Amino acid sequence: MLMSRFGEFRGQIEFSDIEKEFEYSESFIGLSRTREKITLEKFKEKKENQVVNINKILEDCKEYELMFTDGSTLGNPGRGQDRRQSDLKDMRDSYEYRYENGLPVTLKKLPEQEKFSFMYGLKIADILSDQLFDSVVGSTCENLSDFVKLCKLFWEPHEIDRWDDDEKFGLQRLLGVNSSVIRRVKDMKQLEKLHVGEQDIQPLLQGLTLKDAIKARQLFIVDHAILDKCPKSPNIILCSPIALFFLKEDKLMPVAIQLFQSRSDNNPVFFPTDDKYTWILAKMWFNNADAQIHQAISHLGYTHLIMEGFAIAAHRHLSKLHPIFKLLAPHFLYLMAINDLGLKELLAKGELIDKLMSMGSEGADYLIAKHKDTWRLNVEGCLPADIVDRGVEPTDVPFYPFRDDALLTYKAIEEYVDSCVSLFYRSDKVLIEDPEIQAWRYDMDRSASDGGLGVKGIPGEQGSFQKREELALVLKCIIYTCSVWHAAVNFKQYDEYALTLIGHPPKDKRERDLKEDAIPTIQPINKLLTLMGLTKVLSTRATNALGNFEVNYIHDPAAVELVEQFQKNLENTRKEIEKRNETRSAERAYPFLNPAEIPNAISI
Repeated sequence: MLMSRFGEFRGQIEFSDIEKEFEYSESFIGLSRTREKITLEKFKEKKENQVVNINKILEDCKEYELMFTDGSTLGNPGRGQDRRQSDLKDMRDSYEYRYENGLPVTLKKLPEQEKFSFMYGLKIADILSDQLFDSVVGSTCENLSDFVKLCKLFWEPHEIDRWDDDEKFGLQRLLGVNSSVIRRVKDMKQLEKLHVGEQDIQPLLQGLTLKDAIKARQLFIVDHAILDKCPKSPNIILCSPIALFFLKEDKLMPVAIQLFQSRSDNNPVFFPTDDKYTWILAKMWFNNADAQIHQAISHLGYTHLIMEGFAIAAHRHLSKLHPIFKLLAPHFLYLMAINDLGLKELLAKGELIDKLMSMGSEGADYLIAKHKDTWRLNVEGCLPADIVDRGVEPTDVPFYPFRDDALLTYKAIEEYVDSCVSLFYRSDKVLIEDPEIQAWRYDMDRSASDGGLGVKGIPGEQGSFQKREELALVLKCIIYTCSVWHAAVNFKQYDEYALTLIGHPPKDKRERDLKEDAIPTIQPINKLLTLMGLTKVLSTRATNALGNFEVNYIHDPAAVELVEQFQKNLENTRKEIEKRNETRSAERAYPFLNPAEIPNAISI
């Protein structure tokens, strides 16, 4: 421990030295259950007695009980290791892995210290909607104005008046609640399942052929093939759509939608030139499918649950005195508690996902488990790599608010993490010889059948970190996912969440009517209100903004300086994003990734 900073200078310590240390330690929230509290008053005696008193305390206290500054130490063998290892054994007993239905690793039982006071939130939303709206069970919206009136019970969703607009539909891929699924088409193989003829599509591509549009880097796709064999709620149809988008200057416009994967006469490709309400229905059914992907994969599975595994492993293998534990702790706040609640109140059989979403709980389990085969921390979980992988760099998509604003904050996180890792580990050798950090790393990509997390794309070799930049990348991805990415997929749910649809998607291109064909696909009012209540709760920010930590775990002076620089960088990012939004039109504004609006952790 950092008590060694004093132990090395026995008999040479001045009172001014110890007083400086207490400036950092007096507000310290103890992380060791056996720490002895040393008050500054013990040292305020005559000058000649100060050194004697310090030496006596160092001799009388057990080596794991006395902390100066924040007590941070790596896991390398040294003083206090017996007690430290004993504490870690206790943590492994309390934080046990649970393997269920092929999902990412979760906690077997929530320890007392992980519980939080916001646990009633989602349950209340469900109870209120059930109790207040029993009288409208079975009632449906007769027209669009009925739906708008319902919204006013909470608040009117942003741009509800543009619900049928093609530009808005394209914008949802760039600043909506599921903004990381759009990909640039790189070759014709990606279009093999799409039954589209050149004569139909060419007028929508400004005269370009499909090959020419691909070569011009103007053609984009969302292919929800993973939904093809997905289980679903009884008597519900769940599409597995493919949508093509064409980039016109800085506008991403939809040009074709096929609602199922296989070509057939009953599965036509719909175009904006088709009947108005047939095209609108195609977009509605596409967005309904996209909502399943968002909730199961983008939000619940690969934000909430995937991060829980890293958090559990940190508790199992990193002492609470470890500087990396302290770096991550603010970003794991309430994560296990909200996930425990979510698995019980959202994902369990008969609960909200079963009641409200086309996939139902069985379908959600299926999607989360199936996506685990392809999700990689260093690609899908790493913003810069994900942008390159999807082919959506600024040179290809000039207007992409999610990407641009997220990158600004990612860069602030990157500088913060790189600086901390360099401070904590002066060389790769120190990292390699830290058994705690290596035990944490070993669990990351060890298969679930072998007792690990089974996560793909973990940097390192043979289950260990060899270089500091490998550790840094993992930390950046975790902090980014727990803060920026969660904000992106969570806080716009009320404004943009797709309705669960009933009935049948269009199978032909006949003329249709809003009241007779589109409105009847919207679920009954009581379910609408439950969904609105749920997304309202989910869209609530419950913890502090990024960098303004609820608990200050870091007190070492050098590390505190890095935290303060991180806060300054976030403030500069806030100003830049606010400046950007001043120049963006109202329909293109994107305040959701302003650092002032991004919580530190996944707490809702």
